[in-house]
Amino acid sequence: MQADDRDSRYVSQSETKDAHDCGVRWFGSWGLNYRPQHPESLPQRVGSLGHAALAGSMLSRGRDWAGTTAVMLDEAKKRGYLKPDATEDDIDDDLRRDMDAAARAAELMLSSLDFNPGAIAIAPDGTPLIEHRIRATWGMLAKHAGLHLPDGMLRVFHGQRVGMEGQPDICHEYARTLYVDDFKMRQQPDLGGTIDDLGGPILPDLQGSFYKVLLKAVRVGIGKEVIFRQLNVYAGAWLSLDDFLADGSSYVTSHGLPSRDDKKLGACVTADVWAEAWRTLVERRRVESTNAVTTTGKPKPIRMASPAEMRDAEDFIDTLRRQKLVHVVEQRLDHTVCVEVVRDMLAPVAGLLAQVSAGIVPGRNLRTYRNAPCSRRFGCPVQDQCIASIGTGQIGDTLRNLAADEIRRRLAVLGTIAERELA
Repeated sequence: MQADDRDSRYVSQSETKDAHDCGVRWFGSWGLNYRPQHPESLPQRVGSLGHAALAGSMLSRGRDWAGTTAVMLDEAKKRGYLKPDATEDDIDDDLRRDMDAAARAAELMLSSLDFNPGAIAIAPDGTPLIEHRIRATWGMLAKHAGLHLPDGMLRVFHGQRVGMEGQPDICHEYARTLYVDDFKMRQQPDLGGTIDDLGGPILPDLQGSFYKVLLKAVRVGIGKEVIFRQLNVYAGAWLSLDDFLADGSSYVTSHGLPSRDDKKLGACVTADVWAEAWRTLVERRRVESTNAVTTTGKPKPIRMASPAEMRDAEDFIDTLRRQKLVHVVEQRLDHTVCVEVVRDMLAPVAGLLAQVSAGIVPGRNLRTYRNAPCSRRFGCPVQDQCIASIGTGQIGDTLRNLAADEIRRRLAVLGTIAERELA
C-alpha cells in the first residue's frame, strides 16, 4: 500500500505522467481520486524505505543507524507494510531484508563523495527542503517563474486545479548553485541513469524541469544556477560466498570458476567475497582433477589455475575494488526551456479535464508489449476494472461507482475513529 498526502487541487508530476500515458488511468486516479491499494514491489518498498532512511539521517545531521531503523519503521507503518501499533519485533523476514537493503543504500549514498550535499535549502515556511512538499498557485507560477499558460488552459483549470505541487528528495546549495537531487534505488549493478550524456544534445529532464519551475515560483534559489542531479545508488542483493559454492551454482562458469559476467551475476559482490570464491573453487577444481582419468584410463593432468586465469582474476578483483556504487548524472536546466517543457506536461491534464467537463469519459491507451502497465500485474491502479469492462462500454460508470464506494468506506472508518476517541 502507498501513503498519499497529495492534494488533488494541485497538478503533480505524477498526474502529468498519468495524463500522458492513459486517459482511463488518469480518470480513475485523478478525475475521481480512486486509487485502490496494491502491494508494492520489492524495488518500490526498498525505494520508499531508502528515501525515508536518507531523509531521517540528513535531517538529524548524523549517522545514527538505530534512529534510521525507527524512521523506516514509521515509514513502514505509514505505507501499510505494518500495522499502526507494530514494533520492531513484528518485522518479518522479508521486510527486514528490505529495510537492511535500504539502510545499506542510504549509508552508501551518505558516505559517497559524489553526493556531498551543501547547505540544505529552506522552503518559504522555514522547513528544510528534504522530502518536503511544496505548492504554488498559477498566479505565483506566472509572476515568479514566468509560466504564462494560455487563457484556454487556465479556463479549464479554473475551479479544478489551482496550481502545481512537488516533493524534491533534497535541495541544497553551494555558493551560486542550487542542486535539486533525486535519489534512485537501483536493484541492478548497472547504475546508469534515465538521463545521461550520449555525446549529443541532451533532452531536458521532465522531473528536473517541473521542479525548477516550481522552486522558482516559491522563491527558492533566486539568482542561482539550478542543476538537477539524479543520484543512482545500488540497493540490490549482495552475493555471498555460499552463493558461489552451492552445488550447481549459476554463478560458476563451465570452467569451474566464479563468473566475471555482470549480467550473469545479476547482483553486486565485494572484492573479498569474489576473491575467496575464486581461491576456493580453484582448489576444488584441483582436488577433483587429481582423480580424473581419460577414456583410456590414464590420469588427466591436475588442473591448476593458468597464468591467464590468474591475470583475469586479479583484474576483476581490482575492478570490484574500484566499482562505483553511486552514479551521479547532472543536468543544467535552462529556465526558458523548462517553462515550455512544463507547459507541454500540463497540456494533457487540461485536455482530459476538458473532456470530463464535456461529459466525455477519457479513452484507454491499451499497451500490449511485454511488461506493459496494462499486462503487468499491478502495473496500473485501475488495471482490473479497465480490462474487465472492455466491450461493455461501462468503464466510466464502473470507476464512478468504485470511487463512491471508496468514499463511503473512508467516511465509515473516520466515523469509527471519532466514536472511539469520544468514548
